[in-house]
Amino acid sequence: MSTATRKTTFSSMAATCLAGATLMLGTFGTSPAAASGTSFVFTSPTTYSSSSNSDDDRTPTPTPKPTPAPTPAPAPAPAPTPAPVPTPAGTVALGAAASMGAFGGGAGITNQGIFTVINGNIGTTAVATMITGFHDAAGNVFTQTPLNVGTVNGAIYTAPPAPGSAASAVIAAQAALDAQAAFNKLSPGLLPGGTDPFAGLLGGKTVAPGVYKSASGSFQIIGSDLVLDGQGNPNAVW
Repeated sequence: MSTATRKTTFSSMAATCLAGATLMLGTFGTSPAAASGTSFVFTSPTTYSSSSNSDDDRTPTPTPKPTPAPTPAPAPAPAPTPAPVPTPAGTVALGAAASMGAFGGGAGITNQGIFTVINGNIGTTAVATMITGFHDAAGNVFTQTPLNVGTVNGAIYTAPPAPGSAASAVIAAQAALDAQAAFNKLSPGLLPGGTDPFAGLLGGKTVAPGVYKSASGSFQIIGSDLVLDGQGNPNAVW
């Protein structure tokens, strides 16, 4: 009895050629009873079932796919350093406080409602939990609730915990120092003007550039106009 061995390699074929076909792989003799090998029955262009009429089962074993490692949670975005704001001539520089739309000093800032929008930065020298109801442009969220969502179109500077940071706290501390320095420079005791020079009544008065403070907390303009005399200085301030 003679035996023939045939080796066939399939490199490519149309998917429709496999549907409904039976493919016999193995070594065959002259008699069908002597056949041994594996038959593959293709039921669709993409799947097949196999059966074996010998002890040699050559059905490929699928290789398990590795389980991907979990993606770590992203760290809070670092607060950017605010760009310096130019100071026009004749005005008081605000320094790091100039970019602040609101500043809590050593206290906090709380938003209530869903329509609050602050164009600029906000900050506090206190911890991050003292800012509530806000998120900033970097996506950092500070204790928002569905009914308290405030938008800050800049950065929020606070001390830790996250999303506050040590670097953010340094910027907030500098803003506090610069705000205090600007306030001191605007004191009536340091600039032209003075405390209550007209007993709180400004009607009919001509006032030179300066800082004026009322002893009672407010001024009245009654009976006539108040004239602000810039004395030829286009950058005069009051």
